[in-house]
Amino acid sequence: MAPIFLAGFFKILSEKDFPMQIYCGYVIEMCTLSLPVLVLQGINNAMLNKWKLEDLLSMTILGLNLLIDVRGIININDKMSLENSEMQRRQ
Repeated sequence: MAPIFLAGFFKILSEKDFPMQIYCGYVIEMCTLSLPVLVLQGINNAMLNKWKLEDLLSMTILGLNLLIDVRGIININDKMSLENSEMQRRQ
């Protein structure tokens, strides 16, 4: 599963069959790619006082990636808790 997480291919897995793997993939991507790079790029641009259009575009893309990760985490978490509550009701 590690190559799937590193390459981002976890997003094409079926949410019904692999919810925990997708959830972990979004968390790993958010904690190791989206958030740290966005923060570092913001700090770098602020310290250099360099706010060009291409820098803002890359920060916008990273911000969108961060939002997609957060949305994926919330959606998968909701689906997993719904499945758990349904399983508990059946028992």
